[in-house]
Amino acid sequence: NPDPRSYKIRVTNKGTLVGGTQAFSLIVTYTSVVDPRVTYYWIGTNGGTWDNGANWSLTSGGSPASVVPAANDRVVFDEKSFVAASTIDFNSNQSCYSVRWFGNQYAVNFSMNGNSLSVGESMTLLTNKITTSTPGTINFNSTTTSSNSVDLNANVLDKWSLVFNGSSSWAVTGTASIDKMTITQGTVAFNSAALHLNQLLPSGMSAKTVSFTTASLQALQNLSIDFTGVTVQSDNSSSFIIMPSVTNTVNLSSANFQGIVNV
Repeated sequence: NPDPRSYKIRVTNKGTLVGGTQAFSLIVTYTSVVDPRVTYYWIGTNGGTWDNGANWSLTSGGSPASVVPAANDRVVFDEKSFVAASTIDFNSNQSCYSVRWFGNQYAVNFSMNGNSLSVGESMTLLTNKITTSTPGTINFNSTTTSSNSVDLNANVLDKWSLVFNGSSSWAVTGTASIDKMTITQGTVAFNSAALHLNQLLPSGMSAKTVSFTTASLQALQNLSIDFTGVTVQSDNSSSFIIMPSVTNTVNLSSANFQGIVNV
């Protein structure tokens, strides 16, 4: 669901415009949806701590809300969130309903200092300028029947551990670098993703499914994949890329992977 904010619609032409102009029509349709959730915008333009209410506003670039987002709230990082390269620090575990990152002007270091961020729905990172200097865990907890999106883009998130837990599904896209992904329950679908990671592991006895559609996984430093107790679905275009220069461990157990193991 789009956040209530200003959007730009860009219209381009593939060929040469005759006379420098071309008539066109644009029809935009929408259905108004009243979202009961509160949206908080990051306004710590030079960085700061997540748990400081002065860094959050109820409007884009607005005045401080003096409130820290909670489990049912949406958080947005947009074009007005930063004025320079910045660091966002975590002093404790935090939670929100969704994360939408629209701004792409400045590099941002997401320093979680060993803490966690629990996300109840989706995470969309339209920037490719996020890095991680300290370890942290992103917990995706959802029981909704609709699919949630986790768009990691091309960010270097090599200190992050992602945990998927809940009777829901998540579509993972992007070409990011991730330290570890743990699947406790639910379905994780890698859709046209090309991720670099160290570990993809199951946890617990709950039902869990991993699917691959034109996706690839390869080592960030060393690659360890374990599909014990996991239902695996894949097309023949997906692959595990084995790099001889590092340690690769792939335990398919009883899983039937239809893709390619590329050595």
